[in-house]
Amino acid sequence: MARQIRYSVRASEEQEKLYEYLLVKFGEITVIETDQVIEKIKKQLTNMPFLGKTVKRKNWRLRYVIVKKKLKIYYRINKEYIEIASFRDVRMNPKTLNLKF
Repeated sequence: MARQIRYSVRASEEQEKLYEYLLVKFGEITVIETDQVIEKIKKQLTNMPFLGKTVKRKNWRLRYVIVKKKLKIYYRINKEYIEIASFRDVRMNPKTLNLKF
């Protein structure tokens, strides 16, 4: 059974900031391409929720997928839905992620 995708407040804010950054730095075409890739991955996750790798931190029930080599989408799997928890540039320090689960 396919699960529904939901966003955390944090993920919504981070995605918006990501698109603003891409628009300023690289233009509208890059924003559109990135959005299309994210939508494709979300569709894959609804049918294959264990597609991503497990985050190796104590007590975190998170998984992630890499988008376009520079972006990770962190998510958690619940019985009824998949929650996108965060969008993270892979060049950032993972210890500053500060997700509380």
